[in-house]
Amino acid sequence: MTGSRRAWTRNRIGGRLYGLREFEVVDPHQSGEIRVMTNAPPVLGNRLVPSLLVNDLKATLAFYHRLGFTRTGVFPNEDAPIWAEVTRDGIVLQFYTDPPKGTPTKPAFSGVLYLYPSDVRALAGEFKEVAPFAWGPEVMEYGMREFAIQDPDGYYVAFTEPA
Repeated sequence: MTGSRRAWTRNRIGGRLYGLREFEVVDPHQSGEIRVMTNAPPVLGNRLVPSLLVNDLKATLAFYHRLGFTRTGVFPNEDAPIWAEVTRDGIVLQFYTDPPKGTPTKPAFSGVLYLYPSDVRALAGEFKEVAPFAWGPEVMEYGMREFAIQDPDGYYVAFTEPA
């Protein structure tokens, strides 16, 4: 083959067919390159990592440690961190004490962080001695079994599953 040609194929995003993807196949012997063009939107990703402002990072880390989270990063050092990351079962949360320019200077979040564990009742049993529940465990009117806790900075974390 000399020169280039265009080929079309179906694009799979998240396991489902989405649009068409256009490939321009260039003879690598002529130019040494292959270009890919697409009319499908980029994939958004598969992770969301909340990064939350806190008043007292050490108190926040101690609270999440009691919930079974493991500290996986600190900056700039262990003795005086201004940023930290914790994980448990693939869930990642980040906390910081020095707000970026243009963001609130006090912890503020008007929503709820929802996590979907494998067993809400078992997790509620694990957490009942660790932190008071803000609500639940109960079956909500929208058909989900859930409970929530509130961390030291007022952030609500809810654990939910279909009832």
